[in-house]
Amino acid sequence: MAINAFLQFVDNLVFAQTNEHLSDVQKNIVEGLLNGDSYKKIADNSSYDEGYIGDLSRKLYKILSNHLGEEINKSNFCWSIERIANNKFVNLGNNNISYCDNKSSNFSKNKQHNYSNINKIFHDLRLAPVCNFDIERVRELELLYIQIFKENKSLISVLGASGIGKTTLVKKFVDLHLQEFEVIIWG
Repeated sequence: MAINAFLQFVDNLVFAQTNEHLSDVQKNIVEGLLNGDSYKKIADNSSYDEGYIGDLSRKLYKILSNHLGEEINKSNFCWSIERIANNKFVNLGNNNISYCDNKSSNFSKNKQHNYSNINKIFHDLRLAPVCNFDIERVRELELLYIQIFKENKSLISVLGASGIGKTTLVKKFVDLHLQEFEVIIWG
């Protein structure tokens, strides 16, 4: 069921941008990307040429990038779509939608990865909590902004008693400034 929901979500994004639904071969590409398959393997499974699959994939990435306002490519496809899906469903409560697993990571599948092709932005917020309420801590958010972006502090501790909203504060800050970070790994 998760793969069908993922396909539907991608189809909705593509339809919103192009007024056309995913073709069967595009659906095969999305499924292959979720499985961490190479373009060659996707091509073999769908009886198309590898070059055609690569070209069609890049067109799909461009459609998604234009619609979402951020670069989508093969190396970040799964995690970016998952993050966006989670942001879209934030009102559902504390659901953490997880379509992607470790087997689709290009880093673990290909040890001889060409690191010059890796996207410079990587956001892994799979373990981050869903905060579906506003916090009134403008002063603290401003202080974090100043220390991280103006004073260039590389390590900041957020300390306090249990239950006062430290995690919510940090998550809200990350949500507000997501595109200003090259790498975010919530652990």
